[in-house]
Amino acid sequence: MLVLTRKPEESIIVVSPSGDTMEIHLAKIDNDRAKIGIEAPTDFRIFRKEVYDMVLQSNSAAQCDPGSFDKTKLQKTFLQ
Repeated sequence: MLVLTRKPEESIIVVSPSGDTMEIHLAKIDNDRAKIGIEAPTDFRIFRKEVYDMVLQSNSAAQCDPGSFDKTKLQKTFLQ
């Protein structure tokens, strides 16, 4: 893992092997929370980690056992 220090209004550029770029801005720090902005091509899919983990789990469950897919739980997560 790479850990970088940034001040508000500074940013980080991420470049993919194909040359696509994503810019991550540190917008503001309030108490113990950092607000970030992400500029990326529209084909990049950006998720909060907990949502991404739930999507992976739901996809896996749907492939293995259709009865274990919890549509209501997934909708609640996305509608928060």
